[in-house]
Amino acid sequence: MFGIVNTARKAVYEAANIIQQFSRKTDLKIKNKEGVNKFVSLVVQKTEHKIIEVIRKTYPEHNIISEQNGHTNNFTSDYTWIIDPLNGSTNFIHNHPSYCTSIAVRYKDKITHGVIFDFNKSDFYYAINGKGAFLNDKRIRVSNVKQMNMALIGVGFPSDNLKTIEAYFRIFREISLQTSGQRRSGSVALDLAYVAAGILDGFWEFSLNNWDFAAGVLLIKEAGGFVTDFKGESGLLNSGNIVAGNYLVCEQLLSIIANNIDLV
Repeated sequence: MFGIVNTARKAVYEAANIIQQFSRKTDLKIKNKEGVNKFVSLVVQKTEHKIIEVIRKTYPEHNIISEQNGHTNNFTSDYTWIIDPLNGSTNFIHNHPSYCTSIAVRYKDKITHGVIFDFNKSDFYYAINGKGAFLNDKRIRVSNVKQMNMALIGVGFPSDNLKTIEAYFRIFREISLQTSGQRRSGSVALDLAYVAAGILDGFWEFSLNNWDFAAGVLLIKEAGGFVTDFKGESGLLNSGNIVAGNYLVCEQLLSIIANNIDLV
């Protein structure tokens, strides 16, 4: 079990070297959005290639799902690596310090390993199914906040799915009125790691991709937390709609969401 974590650790450290090299170039004057997109794509491609290279050296038979390359399946293994080489790429471009690499490993239909590396803090989060969740090898737990007026909630923004924007603002307003506040870091994976570590008390967002949350979901569960879709069920992989936190925070977030959107 720890062999997979050690390989993932090596992969994210190799990724960090590439990210750091490119981070020195983010102050270059990129004149238009096309130039920004090309630069980000180059960073992601090189980082992803290095991560896959490290994985392939130890586990050449394993399948891989990655943001850039999609599915790489050889159908000979029940193991699949799910890779997000740069979660928070817009932050990276602007030298905002919230971005990370996220790697999860799925055995058949179950996520068994999750790793998130926070480049700017050099924090290494990892979880193994049934073995717990850790930050820099120290055990972590979700917060024990019970009342929403004491809770700090992480949130994403559905910039790629504007059909949900009205519902988003209704939910955002209601949660803002009932909590200590909401924070949007721009990196879903890091926000989920923060929920696992008790830094955030909860998190919610619409329409995520599997590589955004796969590692973070395992971290939270192994840290004693709960992760569901907006119906309080296990349909997260299909909908991408996520609610996370301790049991009481999840229960109250789900109630707010149910009161503000049609869940049929």
